[in-house]
Amino acid sequence: MSGQPAGVGECLPMRLRPAAAAAVPGAPPEPTGTVVSLADLRGRDAGRIEDRLRKGASWNVR
Repeated sequence: MSGQPAGVGECLPMRLRPAAAAAVPGAPPEPTGTVVSLADLRGRDAGRIEDRLRKGASWNVR
């Protein structure tokens, strides 16, 4: 994330039921309390998804 000091990041917390978490491609086998980068989960789509999230005017839109 450009413009961020080293060690600083942004986070979008998500709560998923176990079945939904297990269905996320690239998710760790035991995702409870895990921090995973969007790029690790979505690969090339991560940039496009991040742009869409940033453009959302509110949490409800995101």
